[in-house]
Amino acid sequence: MSAEIITTFDGSQGWQSTDTRPGGDFEIVDLAGMGGNLENNQPAGTGAVKLTTDSTNAAKAEVGIVQDFGKVSDILNGNFSLSYSWFDTGGAVAAPSLKLAFYNASFGGDGYGQLIYEPYAQGVDENDYITPTQGDWVTANVDLNNGRFWNTGMFGVGSSFAGPPNYTLSEWLSEFDAEFGDASLVGLSLGIGSYNPDETGYVDWVSISGTEADGTYDFEAPAPVPVPASLPLILLGMGAFGLARGRRRA
Repeated sequence: MSAEIITTFDGSQGWQSTDTRPGGDFEIVDLAGMGGNLENNQPAGTGAVKLTTDSTNAAKAEVGIVQDFGKVSDILNGNFSLSYSWFDTGGAVAAPSLKLAFYNASFGGDGYGQLIYEPYAQGVDENDYITPTQGDWVTANVDLNNGRFWNTGMFGVGSSFAGPPNYTLSEWLSEFDAEFGDASLVGLSLGIGSYNPDETGYVDWVSISGTEADGTYDFEAPAPVPVPASLPLILLGMGAFGLARGRRRA
């Protein structure tokens, strides 16, 4: 699948800020010239999304795409897969996370929620935690039985805030109310959550398949708008003209 080049988060290309809070920031940056693993091991092109939080616990940076990827019962099967590449510069335990949002308007109560993939929660079982790799790019690959998520609270199951438990998609399917199968996957987002102060991370090359809205996304900084070669001469001429008029008035 060829990648779609994303250069902006203004929504015109589908991607936008989904839950960025004061103290958090995001931008698409060009890694050329930054050196080290950040530049040399970058998964595609020269760009990536830079996510930052300031020194406050409330800071949060998140970008995503909101659309209907299809009904859970149709897409969360053996054909579903998801991946993204992330880079953690160090500091807090957290590294850039991935979120899947689900919604069923006909389900009474908690018919909306998210499953959140955290790199630090990818241990040997639902109770195990690890220290994410720092200083190099990592590609996370997720399918029904690989990759662990915590649940924000939905479809009859309370929040497992940051875990445990951290379950695979297959395990969550067996935990939620049966009407979760009628919910739709309505959002995919990437970010650094709250209570991770002074954090900087990068993400790139996001891919989702086995849905009704498959896509691969490569984030690249927009090319600078070139200055016409004649513009400096025009400005110089205008300045000289203004100076001459000023002298005549004097």
